[in-house]
Amino acid sequence: MKTTQKTNNYNRSSLVKRLLATSKSMKKTAEHMEYFAGFDEKFKLHSRELSGAAETVRNWAESCP
Repeated sequence: MKTTQKTNNYNRSSLVKRLLATSKSMKKTAEHMEYFAGFDEKFKLHSRELSGAAETVRNWAESCP
């Protein structure tokens, strides 16, 4: 019986890709939240906070050593 073992790719390139994918997902979710918020100012605020956090994660990717 053959078993395969998944290896972890802990390198800069894979980290940057993960951070960018996370940022993109967060940004899209923030856009959906903004759309569905309607006149709910609190939910709009949360969507803007998530959008800002997405920008922070993107900046982490760009400054990854």
